Amino acid sequence: MDPMSVLAVTAAALQFLDFGAKILTNAIEIHKSAQGRPSTYLEVSEIASELAKMAAEVDARSIKITCASDTSETEQIFLRSCIECKAIGAELHSLLSSLQREGTSRLERAKLSISAALKSISTGRRVDQLTERLGDIRQQLMMAMMVFTWCVFSLLSHYYLTRQFWC
Repeated sequence: MDPMSVLAVTAAALQFLDFGAKILTNAIEIHKSAQGRPSTYLEVSEIASELAKMAAEVDARSIKITCASDTSETEQIFLRSCIECKAIGAELHSLLSSLQREGTSRLERAKLSISAALKSISTGRRVDQLTERLGDIRQQLMMAMMVFTWCVFSLLSHYYLTRQFWC
């Protein structure tokens, strides 16, 4: 066997061992966790749940904004960002719930942990993309809220200044 073939076989074997070690590590972590999910996704899961609650509240209150004919660009950006947050939250929730292992027996939990570990490797990149997009949306929402606050403050200060001047 020539040296290049030996190197290629060795590299393939090492890559296979690395992949197997990742699966085994994730499966053990999932099997030992109380929630039945990888610990790296627990925070993302909590954020997705909170996001769903906040999106529902924004939906309930946004009717007043959307019914008005003179919505500003900032309000439109805010509402679009909230809608996108809601869609990303739903996708994150479905991805993360597919990683949940729920078995009754020890053997069933072990099999489901391995299955969830395989899924977590394949869906990990998509979860990372969605969490990165949520960070971008968070910045947009914070900017929109700062503009809202500035507009309200300027309106109130103008109102109080004109009332004091004329009274």
